[in-house]
Amino acid sequence: MDRGFSAVHPFVCFAYYVIIVVFAMILYHPVYLALTLISLIIWILMHDGGRNLSKSWPFYLISGIVILFINPLINHRGENVIFYIYDWPITLEAVVYGLTMMLSLLVILLAFVCYQQVVDNHKFLYLFSSFLPKTAFLVMMSMRFVPLLLMRMKQISVVQKTRGLDMTDGTVRKRVRDGMQILQILITWSFEGALQTADSMKARGYGVTKRSSYSDYRMCSGDWLLLAAIIVLAAVTAVGCYFGYGKMTIYPSLGTIRTDVTSMAFYLVFCILLFIPIFIEEREILIWR
Repeated sequence: MDRGFSAVHPFVCFAYYVIIVVFAMILYHPVYLALTLISLIIWILMHDGGRNLSKSWPFYLISGIVILFINPLINHRGENVIFYIYDWPITLEAVVYGLTMMLSLLVILLAFVCYQQVVDNHKFLYLFSSFLPKTAFLVMMSMRFVPLLLMRMKQISVVQKTRGLDMTDGTVRKRVRDGMQILQILITWSFEGALQTADSMKARGYGVTKRSSYSDYRMCSGDWLLLAAIIVLAAVTAVGCYFGYGKMTIYPSLGTIRTDVTSMAFYLVFCILLFIPIFIEEREILIWR
């Protein structure tokens, strides 16, 4: 059963995370990105205790750290030199730019993690299948394709070990040969499943008429109010970005983080926008208690 922010209408959830991803790409400011990252992590921990993130967080963290360290090594622009590595200047501007890129990447990755927990396949099809039935189905199948192949690969590997086919044991030549045979089985199984799915969909007339949905989501007054609040807060943040409050000068010389009253007001508005799912989750927890 959906609860908290997951119980909000799918269109509102979809619009919210689209706005978050867009802001992560245009608000190139460490404070905005750090606030966004913190809010996403808090929501994930509140929603499921971080179970969905437990397996993938090392990959996200390593990817961010790689970007953080590579940028100062290949980009030597900037006026404030921290130190030298073999006559290569490591500048403060390059480090801050790498940190900003890392935060932007992590925000986008975690936003998609949150999105997948809130907008599942049924909600996605409900949103887009009425006017893009084939495209919505292809997108949903593509998002499911990689984990499905990994699951089937594990199943095939377990079964084929009884026949002596093991990619983790033996010489390199044997492991390559066993791996190719397992891959051949996987591809054959996938093609067979795809053909069966296509025949079944064709027989049932998928895409011929407007698709109906098992779940009928209706926008209630609370959903409309929440959508209006999200749009207003996002519009105010966008206005601040237009006037330069969402960007910090990095090159050629590192600028300062603005702390005047107007800047703090835009920070506050953006924080309210970010913490909307957290407020809803906390309200749900208090109700159940």
